[in-house]
Amino acid sequence: MLIALKVTYADGEVSHYETSPAVMVEWENKTGKSAGDMANGKLGFADLCFWAHQCALRDKSRKTPLEMKQYLETLKNVEMGEADNPNPQGEDL
Repeated sequence: MLIALKVTYADGEVSHYETSPAVMVEWENKTGKSAGDMANGKLGFADLCFWAHQCALRDKSRKTPLEMKQYLETLKNVEMGEADNPNPQGEDL
């Protein structure tokens, strides 16, 4: 299951990410949650931020803090879209 994310940083930069199997397995291992929890609506903003952090760490075009707490300080917002739509908000990339 892949999740599309729109990440808006405090500096105004916007990044569009799509989770990978590696990100999802890392999330499951770290949180104890699973895809079933997503289907039951048991996700919080912390889950979105975790996915965004993991995706950003894999994005070599952006310098991303290794520590989650530091990364959270760089965020303005994280939104979830449709995994099969690489541009869920319909904006120019």
